[in-house]
Amino acid sequence: MKMQDYECTECGERIELLYRRGHHDARLNQCRCGADHPFQEIVAAPPNIKSDGVPGGFVIENLDRHPRRFESKSAYHAELKARGLTTERGNQWRGDPGNGSDKPRNGMSRWI
Repeated sequence: MKMQDYECTECGERIELLYRRGHHDARLNQCRCGADHPFQEIVAAPPNIKSDGVPGGFVIENLDRHPRRFESKSAYHAELKARGLTTERGNQWRGDPGNGSDKPRNGMSRWI
């Protein structure tokens, strides 16, 4: 059983009733405004939910010595965050190269 919203086509009054399959509620027959059988079911749009999972997963080959398989984008992003890396500009990632690295911290090299 679920709650269902109904709206009067004459005056716009809304009511919420417990929906039971095969059962007709008498309150739907007449509205306070006096109209007979005025109520129509309000059909809500389904929620727009994007899946985080990737069917079959995906493999990242350059994150470790061995390729890693991830089943969702959030698991991949959590692993990058744990390593101090971020995703920027699509699928490119970059992070702080740390002390002792010959790579520049901002990802850009300067030619002098």
